[in-house]
Amino acid sequence: MAKKRVGKFPKAFRQMAVDRLTQCDNIVELAKELGISRRLLYTWREQLEPVERGEGSPASSRESTLRHEVSHLKRVLAEKVLEVDFFTGISQCSHPSYDCALPPRIQYQKPCSLIKIS
Repeated sequence: MAKKRVGKFPKAFRQMAVDRLTQCDNIVELAKELGISRRLLYTWREQLEPVERGEGSPASSRESTLRHEVSHLKRVLAEKVLEVDFFTGISQCSHPSYDCALPPRIQYQKPCSLIKIS
């Protein structure tokens, strides 16, 4: 019986792909050329170029720091988008011209009536 292969691609191919990734301007085109997904390129890069804290060249350490910061900022942005969507939905539901299923005890009051503006 043949030995089961752990990965679909040999390590030499993965290393070549990661080397090209670091020099490439268009990662999507590189992925298409190699016949793999863009996400797989990033996964291979993380596996083949691990950077321990405090070790490695200053460029790779800076790159690692920037990757973590980008990841954090993407999460924060996603949370803010969800908040905006939530409050947009709430503001539309509380407007009298929209037909939303609000509980009957909640009544809409115009903002100008709350602060006594005519």
